[in-house]
Amino acid sequence: MYETLELGDQNTNKTIMLCGVVKISHPSGSMLLNEMPNVIHINKEQSLFNSMIEGVVELIFQEAESNFLGGESIITRLIDILIIQSIRQWIKTSAEHHGPWLKALQDPKIGKALYYLHHSPEKPWTIATLGKAVGMSRTAFSLRFTELVGIAPIGYLTSWRMNLAELRIQNGERVNLDFIESLGYRSESSFRRAFKK
Repeated sequence: MYETLELGDQNTNKTIMLCGVVKISHPSGSMLLNEMPNVIHINKEQSLFNSMIEGVVELIFQEAESNFLGGESIITRLIDILIIQSIRQWIKTSAEHHGPWLKALQDPKIGKALYYLHHSPEKPWTIATLGKAVGMSRTAFSLRFTELVGIAPIGYLTSWRMNLAELRIQNGERVNLDFIESLGYRSESSFRRAFKK
């Protein structure tokens, strides 16, 4: 959803604002939003992308003001680019303001472990297998992960799996054996126990 607002009067220059609402439903999006400030100010001189922001915004305005076929789809994708690049710029330029999850993602070892958990939640991960995958002892890995992320590795994995399950159920997927196994569970009863918790 988006709208444009014109501010100012006849005697002043117009300021045009593009306003919109972005829905982020993926679990990683929620974690990122929890660590972001209420406002991100991007100076267009700060990076290569920021010199292109005006062009992207101009394309959004052109699509919004016309009735071209597929305009809504183009606007959605352009806004996705705008949002993602703005978040990237914020992450790049404000490391001192990052919360624990973002700091953990940027840690060479723990970030790698989070990548494995996020991309392969169906695997039977243990603290030992995760530690080995990132080149750390079981104890050192568990301590470092918990220190950076704020939750133990297996607790994080369970939470990640349940958030994925909730998202997929909301998107209309049926809970069957394939669904359960894709989240790392071998029986419906063990999945339902974890989901109810």
